[in-house]
Amino acid sequence: MSDLASIDDYWATRFAEQRVVCLATLNEDGSLYTSTAWYLYENDTFYFAVQSDSRIADNVSARSKLAFTLYIGAHGAEEELTVSGRGKIIEGDKAQAINLRLHQRYFTDEALADPQVGPVLAIGNDQTVKVSVEAIRVWRLAELDQFFGGKLSSTDYLRKLSYR
Repeated sequence: MSDLASIDDYWATRFAEQRVVCLATLNEDGSLYTSTAWYLYENDTFYFAVQSDSRIADNVSARSKLAFTLYIGAHGAEEELTVSGRGKIIEGDKAQAINLRLHQRYFTDEALADPQVGPVLAIGNDQTVKVSVEAIRVWRLAELDQFFGGKLSSTDYLRKLSYR
């Protein structure tokens, strides 16, 4: 595992792709609330569209600490990047503009123009979480594999993970 000072070009390219992350926020009792989440990464900033009465919004408002992980599962070359930091709730027109850009990453123009889809997304995601990054950690199987003499990535020792 290694730490990064910022998101490098390799990871910026991965975040530019339509992927999902696992987002974790802190519940009142200190336990973690996790959720799969769509995100927007632009100008070195991460955003998540949320509903104002959601657990994520409540947790970020009360306890701003959060983390999320992007996992890339190429068999024998698995890797992940975990970002931890603090979230801030954005509301109103600014949130709607950011959320629209986020939705445009995952939905077609046709879907967003559909009266049963676009407006529902806009109402359902009425706030945005803006992330201030505090730490970035990278894990790569290749780094772990050096302790096994390269056998994990050059043999059939690893079972293939299912992503369906």
